[in-house]
Amino acid sequence: MHQAKQPFVSELDGTRDYSLVISPASDGKTESGGDVAVYLHGHGGLPEQLFSHPCLVGLPALAAQAGITLVAPNLRGNAWMGPAAEADLVQLAAEIRRTLRPRRLLLTGASMGGTSVLIFEGLHPTLFDGYLAYCGAADMREYVAFCRATTAIPVLQQIADAIAQSYGGSPDDRPEVYRERSAVERAGAFERPTIFVHGGNDAIIPVGSARRLAQRLAGRPGIQYLEDADGSHDSIITPAIFMRHMQTLFAAAVKPAAA
Repeated sequence: MHQAKQPFVSELDGTRDYSLVISPASDGKTESGGDVAVYLHGHGGLPEQLFSHPCLVGLPALAAQAGITLVAPNLRGNAWMGPAAEADLVQLAAEIRRTLRPRRLLLTGASMGGTSVLIFEGLHPTLFDGYLAYCGAADMREYVAFCRATTAIPVLQQIADAIAQSYGGSPDDRPEVYRERSAVERAGAFERPTIFVHGGNDAIIPVGSARRLAQRLAGRPGIQYLEDADGSHDSIITPAIFMRHMQTLFAAAVKPAAA
């Protein structure tokens, strides 16, 4: 296994950023035609959380053993898949397809990352071959209102501030931006193999919007909603669970997506 920082320059506005690329080969050389998973980090985190977060430690090694390359972009930090981060991810996906030529390309993440997966799937449903989201918010107006009202958890105010900054204002200021970034509003676009998972006792991102999204997607082939009734924000994820779900989606993604 080999890890390296890959520079990224946004075609949108020239912003300089980076991705952490974790290759199965010890020399860092990734053979074309292998499976690639793009991992989106959580709020307040960095791509390197793959090696430090208690829910994720061990995942890079498991992925390497399975021959999967992980690409973890910083993606403008706490951007919650705002318009600029969306543009950067479209660019990054094209760059990955051009340079790594993956057999199958998966988008995954948890918390802010899981939210961002659901947002991006609603906006670009065929850009990746599969989508895997953990504890993601599926209604951004509702989620910001929850954050503002829940003063007992200080990080939620920071999250609401970050979303407003990334989206160009509050839900009242930019209702169209929040609406297009709410998966429940764009559920009709979902068509690729998808797994999204939530805990029934999640105090950071409540389960309600995930349940509504599941209702709108009920019966859609290749799309699964999994809920741990007693699960919290972090307890629903382990490296082994993550790997099992990734491999399920890679197996289902038999056709390459449009570049």
